[in-house]
Amino acid sequence: MQYKRPFYKKWWFWLVIAVITVFTNFGPGNNETQSTHHSTEARSAKVEKSRKQKAAAEKRKEEKARKLAAERKKAQAKKLAAKKEKLRKKQLAQKRREKRARQLAQKRRRAQKRQLALQQKQKKQLLAQKRAQAKPAAANDRNSRTVYVAPTSGRRYHFDPNCRGLRPANGNITQMPLKEAINEGYTLCKWED
Repeated sequence: MQYKRPFYKKWWFWLVIAVITVFTNFGPGNNETQSTHHSTEARSAKVEKSRKQKAAAEKRKEEKARKLAAERKKAQAKKLAAKKEKLRKKQLAQKRREKRARQLAQKRRRAQKRQLALQQKQKKQLLAQKRAQAKPAAANDRNSRTVYVAPTSGRRYHFDPNCRGLRPANGNITQMPLKEAINEGYTLCKWED
């Protein structure tokens, strides 16, 4: 079975209603329609005026909104610029602090190096003085010190009479001053080195 649409959904029904409406509204001798036409014109003029006023009011609102938005953008831009400037100043201050810290560290290092060099110089001077004082004492010590040699079994001198370098001499040991032993060509024993 085929589905049938109701009559009010068919095209010809709406065409008939449109034709009837046109004849009733614009038919001859219809004074009521003319008076209603004038009143609708007056109403439409009022409506147009109110529409124009609304449009003008909307334009003003839009302009205010634009101005507010522009002011907000300017304020935000100023805030952003101020923040950037503040950050830049902080960074500059930080760089200055770091530079000062580096310079102070370099000064400290230089001062420490100078101090170390001075201390080393003083140590060298003290050692030189000690050596200078020790040389005459050593010379005196050499002249007065007694050494032991074994003339038959080697060319070494010994400070200790019980040195194991003297064992091969089998008791044939001679005593003499150090200076004399050195002049005769004796050298210090390897065990006593």
